[in-house]
Amino acid sequence: SDARAAGAVVFIDGDHRLPAVASDYANFQRLVNTPAVIALHDAALQDHPLVHVNKWWNMTDMPYDREIIHRGGTGVGLVYR
Repeated sequence: SDARAAGAVVFIDGDHRLPAVASDYANFQRLVNTPAVIALHDAALQDHPLVHVNKWWNMTDMPYDREIIHRGGTGVGLVYR
């Protein structure tokens, strides 16, 4: 049986360096079924030496709708699966 969660919302706010962001997304996206939302914290923050979420976001091609919500802070990237 499929134990993945459908209709889930996953909020990722972990290690913000590039390898960790890629690993966190890969690990969590396997746990959800569609429909689901995966949110990544600090997705709008650019050019920070320790925060690479935006870099990962821009270099990753994915077949899902996505957007960055940015209202004066560091933003949250939303991936709609």
